[in-house]
Amino acid sequence: LYKIGSQFFTRETFLEGEGIAPADAKPQHYEALGRMTGHLHNTLRDWKADGQSPMPPVTQILLIREDMEALSQRLAAKAEQELTFGDRLFLQSSDLMLRHLAILARNLPPQRWAQMRRANIHGDPTLVNTLLPGGFVDFERTGARPPVDDLRQSILFQDRTRKRHYDLTRFLSVLQGYHQTAWVPFSEDEYRAAPEVLRGALLWDLAYWFFLRRDELSPDTIGPVETALASLRKLEHDFPGDRRSESRLLNAVRRPRNLRVTASGAEPLQPQAQEGIEVDPTSGTTVYTGHEAMSWLQRRTRFDEETLILVTNAAGLGVGVEAGGVRATLNE
Repeated sequence: LYKIGSQFFTRETFLEGEGIAPADAKPQHYEALGRMTGHLHNTLRDWKADGQSPMPPVTQILLIREDMEALSQRLAAKAEQELTFGDRLFLQSSDLMLRHLAILARNLPPQRWAQMRRANIHGDPTLVNTLLPGGFVDFERTGARPPVDDLRQSILFQDRTRKRHYDLTRFLSVLQGYHQTAWVPFSEDEYRAAPEVLRGALLWDLAYWFFLRRDELSPDTIGPVETALASLRKLEHDFPGDRRSESRLLNAVRRPRNLRVTASGAEPLQPQAQEGIEVDPTSGTTVYTGHEAMSWLQRRTRFDEETLILVTNAAGLGVGVEAGGVRATLNE
């Protein structure tokens, strides 16, 4: 029995590995997290749990839509001087949240979630619960749920102050890692549900703050809400809920490995050469490989469809693409 702070813990075994804080993590750490999650799902496949950790389905947040509309109307009818800081922030954000609730209801209705395959999952596979490449700790949320549900924490978790952070590179890295190791990889239907799982998780967080702790919000405590709202806007940019964005996701996850981008006349994303970045000052050429290549494409092209077609179509590799005023050649 061990005591850490004011809490007691039972040690079951030792794990060796490296702990990485989300703020310090790079895409390769998230790809490793995806691979480990795939391995864990393989290991838990035939495991019989003694019990289940009760977790509400991500689609249950849809029940709040009528309450959110009613709250918006009630606050809008108040005089300005009667509104709290949290009231004003809610009114500024309600259209955004209602729009995302509508997208979630259309793309991942409760009946579709209920029909998705179940498997034993970790429930909280974040970097803070991971020792790379040793394994996972903290299995208190383990249960039989859709495997894609393990994405919400691994991708969105930022720190223990309830901050949620969405990042496209992080999202793709986890999915690509999982795709490499899972014995039963995600189906197209599960891949299409992945952005909706993130959407629902962000809406859950915002509902928590606006319905349970709205009166506590102030310029000093707004951090988690601002982060969740910013993440929801970024998610809307990348996945507005249409079929085209879902297809781009499928293409990106299945991209060829060992991607290489040669950019002539480009300023490197980093001031000097490092792993994945080679700088030739004589010719003014910068070569990006692997994760750095994908990062370059995403930053320069804002995840546009033309680039992803080049990246994922072997016949198109080696073809030039104009991105942000820089001519780049993609090679495998």
